Amino acid sequence: MIIEDAATIEAERLNDYLERVVPHFQEVRSLAPFAAGRSNPTFLLEAASGRYVLRTRPRGAVLSTAHQIDREFRVLQALQYTDVPVPKVLHLCSDDTVIGRPFYLMTFLEGRIEEDAALPRESPSQRSIMFEAAVDALARLHSVDWAWLGLADYGRPAGYMPRQVKRWTTQFRSAQTQDYPNLERLIRWLEMNCPEGARGTIVHGDYRFGNLMFAPDAPHLRAVLDWELSTLGDPFCDLGYFCQVYYTSRRDEPLGGIRDVDRSALGIPEISVLLDRYCASSRQPLPVDWNAYLAFSFFRMAAITHGVYARQAQRNGQSTLSNIEALNIENTAGLGLKIALTAHNHS
Repeated sequence: MIIEDAATIEAERLNDYLERVVPHFQEVRSLAPFAAGRSNPTFLLEAASGRYVLRTRPRGAVLSTAHQIDREFRVLQALQYTDVPVPKVLHLCSDDTVIGRPFYLMTFLEGRIEEDAALPRESPSQRSIMFEAAVDALARLHSVDWAWLGLADYGRPAGYMPRQVKRWTTQFRSAQTQDYPNLERLIRWLEMNCPEGARGTIVHGDYRFGNLMFAPDAPHLRAVLDWELSTLGDPFCDLGYFCQVYYTSRRDEPLGGIRDVDRSALGIPEISVLLDRYCASSRQPLPVDWNAYLAFSFFRMAAITHGVYARQAQRNGQSTLSNIEALNIENTAGLGLKIALTAHNHS
């Protein structure tokens, strides 16, 4: 998570630019980082003309394939013509001289984001509606005609999962300082058992409750956020990622889940109900190698978590991860490995 001080942005220069390029924009009054900032720093911009959201690339050097906010802007702009709920984007600035790095401006939406998949602040009836709304929106996303929207070159649908396994394995190994037997076994299994893949669709890449905004006082889904990892690929990777929480417990790190809660009492649909709902809505049957998608999701989560921990350790001058951090990674990979081997035994 990156939270940057708004003082790093020169408000006067930003104001002059926005007043020139954004219709009806007037007077930047304040700029404050959102507490739940994602990997691309995001700010609430208060202006005389209203409230906006400013999303930027992080300061300093970044990987050429990371933090590509122009891709976020492009897919959000395209999806505004569909029934997938997204914020309205207003302007993309690729000129580094304005605030020191690229950024885009979008509308501000009132709403709430529930990071915890158990949705502890909701009633049972609302939980049920929110889970169904999340799956329905995902099915609508995967049904979008991306070629008609001008996104034919947004990614390569074929071979999505094998490329993802290779990408995240490379990133994991580049920062690896100790052994992770479960993760290594899971990588080997996936390298030999990646599904050929379903039809190509737009995939979000990080589809979970923490990236869904609901209305302030109702279980209505207002927007799907954080499109940094979006591309064209295999839709069941998105679905598997969303369903991880059914296999993790409340205390599991980094992804607390709902395996050990009374889902019936809480009004949370069982995974089979959600999968049936998704398949009916998307008109696609669940793949026979569905467990491979779940295993891949846990591999990816373990690799991403390792990267987060490794960067933090480097900032703190540490050569290895803490025992707790290493255990979290191994446990996450272990869940994926268990699912993978179950799939293998039944094949």
